Amino acid sequence: MLKALADAYAPQDSSPSNATSIVLMLEWRGRKVLLTGDAYGADVVTGLRRYGSRPVEVDVVKLPHHSSVKNVTSELVKSLRSPVWVISTDGGTHYHPDAAAIARVLVDAESPRLAFNVPSEFNGWWSDPSWMDTFDYTVETGTKEHGLTITLEPRPPTP
Repeated sequence: MLKALADAYAPQDSSPSNATSIVLMLEWRGRKVLLTGDAYGADVVTGLRRYGSRPVEVDVVKLPHHSSVKNVTSELVKSLRSPVWVISTDGGTHYHPDAAAIARVLVDAESPRLAFNVPSEFNGWWSDPSWMDTFDYTVETGTKEHGLTITLEPRPPTP
């Protein structure tokens, strides 16, 4: 069932403003954070090729376009290895995150931690303990007042 949802067809995003989105790979003291803005999934994958081998390991990835099914592709998820997948949306205008986008992360990532910036109707059902157990993932949700903070300690230097 989850695989069928992940495989659901969705047209690629064609918004001109999303096509101009800035994607940042932040690297600091051995840590990497990928911020994807509203970029097309295929464009992010193209940029990741500059890192050579795939999947590219990052500590945190913020999914593109509030986790729209048009931007979060299986190819994108498979191009990354990350323990934390951030979803930034309150679901108010476009009802994000899209269930198929989240399903793609759960199917194609290894034991992901879904990190929702605030609680919403559209991310709440992913907090079901039996789903988390069955599909091997965890959920963390911020608050409406303070959002969500993810803290990364510097990696010790390798000898």
